[in-house]
Amino acid sequence: MKLEYLISDCDGVIVDTEYLAAFVMVDYLKEFGVDISVDYYFNTWSGTTFSGILNHYSNERGFKLPEGYIEEISNRFEKAVDGELRPIQDIKEAYTSVPLTKAVVSNSYKFQVEHSIKLADVDSLFEDRIFSSDMVENPKPAPDLYLYAMDKIGATTENSIVVEDSISGAKAALAAGLTVIGFVGARHIQKGHDEKLRALGVKYIIDKMKDLPPLIEQIQKGEEVLEA
Repeated sequence: MKLEYLISDCDGVIVDTEYLAAFVMVDYLKEFGVDISVDYYFNTWSGTTFSGILNHYSNERGFKLPEGYIEEISNRFEKAVDGELRPIQDIKEAYTSVPLTKAVVSNSYKFQVEHSIKLADVDSLFEDRIFSSDMVENPKPAPDLYLYAMDKIGATTENSIVVEDSISGAKAALAAGLTVIGFVGARHIQKGHDEKLRALGVKYIIDKMKDLPPLIEQIQKGEEVLEA
């Protein structure tokens, strides 16, 4: 497999922010009388846009979201990120050592992605190849954002590989015809998540970023990967 592009999710792959997003959203939903656990969020909503989650409960429970609700939840999330953001362990070393052009495809808004990758000190790896949910009408799990990003950077399904952590993101990448590596090493990942990814059709699974470069090298060479 001749690879040229490494396309990556952001939250839960580059930075350990899905964990923070869960607590912010769970607290915000309580203000509307919606009481869900953090574990429920991890299993149900990881990888979904804030607007998608809030509109779901607004429609289901019949409450009206206030004007500026996206700005409000985004501001709360940014404050949490500024105080507690953790890059995924070994992310900079791993991505730097993979000799492929990198792009990030995220269900967050572009300003959030830019903020996160800058705080994680990996922004230079992506340059202007940053694609976010506000660029398409249908974000993940629809394939639209991946298809849009591939078109913009000139990538194809044959020369690209994706790293995703969430069910939503994996569904999107697979629907776009891409090969997916599932990353299950972030704090929000629940027991059995690797099997859920495999059931979708994710062929490779890693729980440490230091395993990414040798895995991609094996894939490039066409070698059989037994425990990935």
